[in-house]
Amino acid sequence: MNSLFPVALRFELDKMRRSNVVRIASLIVMIFPPLLAAAGVVALRADLEGAFAAKASVLVRGEGWEAYLGLAAQVLSVAALLGIGFVCAWSFGREFEENTIVNLFGLPIRRGELALAKGLALVAWVIALSLFAAVLVVLVGFAVRPGTGSLAGAWLPFVVSVLTGFNVLPVAWVATARRSYLPAVAVLLGLVVAVQLLMAVGVGAWFPWSVPGLLAGFSPTLRPNVVQCLLPLLVGALSVWAVVRAWDRLELGRS
Repeated sequence: MNSLFPVALRFELDKMRRSNVVRIASLIVMIFPPLLAAAGVVALRADLEGAFAAKASVLVRGEGWEAYLGLAAQVLSVAALLGIGFVCAWSFGREFEENTIVNLFGLPIRRGELALAKGLALVAWVIALSLFAAVLVVLVGFAVRPGTGSLAGAWLPFVVSVLTGFNVLPVAWVATARRSYLPAVAVLLGLVVAVQLLMAVGVGAWFPWSVPGLLAGFSPTLRPNVVQCLLPLLVGALSVWAVVRAWDRLELGRS
């Protein structure tokens, strides 16, 4: 691997740290799940009526901390899919939209290594974001006091967020293949619809993009097994390989 790869990786990490797009996506992924879960638990505990309480009663599994953590993980599976997916599409697609991809051809480093640096920076951000989101879920839980039970399921929001992050890496390949982040965003929205439809009919356990939501408890009867939970990791690894290969084969002036 080129000796400049660590420099490229540090540059991509710093670029994500300074990006307003990443900051906004991070706030959405971290803040909305615990707040909505807390609101749902409070609404059910107070026996409130209305569309929100009715929806929460359908999604909640168990009682106390189990119900709260599960509901937070369910909301997080959707928020992370959209938030992380948009950042992934932006990270790769912006090079083409802003025409900075031309400058990369003059750098003394393989373009595939640049793509790998982008992918690893995204994975590092996903893991850090998932950890912060899980911690915030627990802290908000202590504030609202969901009831009985233990924190044995505190791992759930973290794992759901990480698996979702690996699931969205294919949009990086779409952004590269179409040379724009807009087609990647369109594919992302299509995945959201497909996930909801497949989970609704109960056949989504082998669909990698449904696994985080099913693990969080979207379905009262369907739970992914260990092999199915590994599918998002396979999707992420194959996506990074495909993007690196695509960037190595990029040619100027070809769409």
